[in-house]
Amino acid sequence: MNDLSVSTISIKKITLAVCICLLVFSLAGYLLFSSSSDRSDSKSDIYAQPKTATVLLGPYGFEPKILEIQKGTTVTFTNKSTSAYWLASNSEYPLSGFGTDGIINPGQSYSFVYDTVGVWPYHEQAYEKFEGIVQVTE
Repeated sequence: MNDLSVSTISIKKITLAVCICLLVFSLAGYLLFSSSSDRSDSKSDIYAQPKTATVLLGPYGFEPKILEIQKGTTVTFTNKSTSAYWLASNSEYPLSGFGTDGIINPGQSYSFVYDTVGVWPYHEQAYEKFEGIVQVTE
């Protein structure tokens, strides 16, 4: 091969590399500096996710024992033990509407929406040896 064809091939490779770099930088600049109205994300595309939390009822009590949540969160108490549970709000700090009218059998759940800010202790009513707390913030 002669020197002229080697330099022609090198110039073609350099030209191709420069073109690719310009293309990449142009695309990056567009994405960085274009206004958000140019893109397809609008407020109608954003949906609030529901606030949920879970407390497991196990053979050794509640897990977690202390749950911190925001106001409006739905907490689901799920019985993962082999015994039935009966949830009740503590009498010192009663939470209106909280608690089950009966038992939560193994595999069953009970859900409650915490709409009141505060510290809400609860317990397992049948045995009264298991206690938990839900702390609700704004």
